[in-house]
Amino acid sequence: MFRNAPPPNPFSFGLPATPLRSSLNLPGSPPVTSHPASSVFLGTDRFSLWIAKVAVLEFGAIAVSAYVTSALYHTLAGPALFQASRYAIASLIIAALYLCTSVGFGDYRKLQQQRYQQFVWGGLKSVAFALAFFLSGMFVLKIAEDYSRATFIFQIAGICATVLGIRGLAFSAMRGAIASGRLQGRRAILVGDAVYHDRIVRRLEGFGVRTIERLAFASFDDHRSAGVKRTLDVCRALHPDDILILAKPDELPRIAGLVDTLSRLPVAVHVVPVGVDGIFNASRLGGVGDVTTIEVLRPPLSGIDVFVKRMFDIVAASVGLLVFSPMFLIVAAAIKLDTRGPIFFRQLRHGYNNRTISVFKFRSMIHCPEAAEFKQTERNDARVTRVGRIIRRSSIDELPQLLNVLRGEMSIVGPRPHATAHNEMFEDRISPLSRRHNVKPGITGWAQVNRCRGETDTLEKMQTRIDLDLYYVDNWSFLLDLRIIIMTLAMLFSKREYFDAY
Repeated sequence: MFRNAPPPNPFSFGLPATPLRSSLNLPGSPPVTSHPASSVFLGTDRFSLWIAKVAVLEFGAIAVSAYVTSALYHTLAGPALFQASRYAIASLIIAALYLCTSVGFGDYRKLQQQRYQQFVWGGLKSVAFALAFFLSGMFVLKIAEDYSRATFIFQIAGICATVLGIRGLAFSAMRGAIASGRLQGRRAILVGDAVYHDRIVRRLEGFGVRTIERLAFASFDDHRSAGVKRTLDVCRALHPDDILILAKPDELPRIAGLVDTLSRLPVAVHVVPVGVDGIFNASRLGGVGDVTTIEVLRPPLSGIDVFVKRMFDIVAASVGLLVFSPMFLIVAAAIKLDTRGPIFFRQLRHGYNNRTISVFKFRSMIHCPEAAEFKQTERNDARVTRVGRIIRRSSIDELPQLLNVLRGEMSIVGPRPHATAHNEMFEDRISPLSRRHNVKPGITGWAQVNRCRGETDTLEKMQTRIDLDLYYVDNWSFLLDLRIIIMTLAMLFSKREYFDAY
């Protein structure tokens, strides 16, 4: 497996200088050449050391950023008021609070798991909590009045920009280091059916995890045998960080005994159910009463998440209706003068939990009773009116959906609601389609800011949109909602080619 093995390490502290080859002759598992821990990592960094470097870099950069922004503000506002020692100490405290918050939220585990969105944007959450703790501490100590409010605002902007920049660069550097072999992650041993080994090895390698040995269940069957002792001795000599038990459904009853045997090793032991791909991708340990369970599915939003999202929707929709009320009157008059028919168009669409809702839009097409056969709007559709082309291109026709948001049927951000007839065309061809309805539909969404909007007349187009919607459902956060809103506003005011894709 290791074609380019490093030379023996002269500083191996008593470990054998020659490669250690497994003496186990397991069916379906060819011998794997392994190396002492000290020689494997010659010329490479361990992931834990690399993450520590990132944490130290963040600490220093945030302290410098907080101090420089405070000095910059006072240089512009009044140099005589700047107290260098006070702001230097405050900058170090802010950096320390940020580091503690990041560790507490598990941000650096997200880096090792290569979750870009959670790692980069999670930095802003750590900034918010760190600065909140800092302000609270000043309030308790009654020194808040001595700290310039404008300076604090400058520091917030500087720190946020610094965190986003460093985390983005750190993630890119990590991927490059893994690809070039300069960064080695954890060392793993696989136990189980050799049929599944290669697939798991490839997935682990993508995250910098090196597989150093492959074993079969048979080598652990008899707890008292010399073979088991030899197997454990091999595992100890290889110094693994993790042992992954690849268990098929019919092998699950054997896991308890195997775990008891592996408990003699100071390593993390994981159970990976195989043959049931996809079921455990988002699972976690949970419980019902005092019964411990493996929770394989759960609502995408917790109770507090639902509350926060709903409060934001109410405020945003209320402000939006107030700000755009003059536009409502102008558009209503234009529709009435252009063609006969109602101002608003109402269409039945699927909402939260597949419930049918009536969605409001400004009428942009020639009024006619709803046809028995659903026909999606096409580019250059002859049914679209003159006013309709203008309001559809600028998405003004979607504004009445703010009423749906206030009624609790929709959200500002979420998967776009499809017409019921449109969903029926694809629900038997895309099995997880209705899972997008596990959150409220939105006026804008992750698929829309990724330019998946408009006609979905093929299975491929619909599948792409559903995949993006499901990403939003599985990765929801308030910061993601804010990001989508900012991207939507940026696109609405961007060049015309974007609107032509609607």
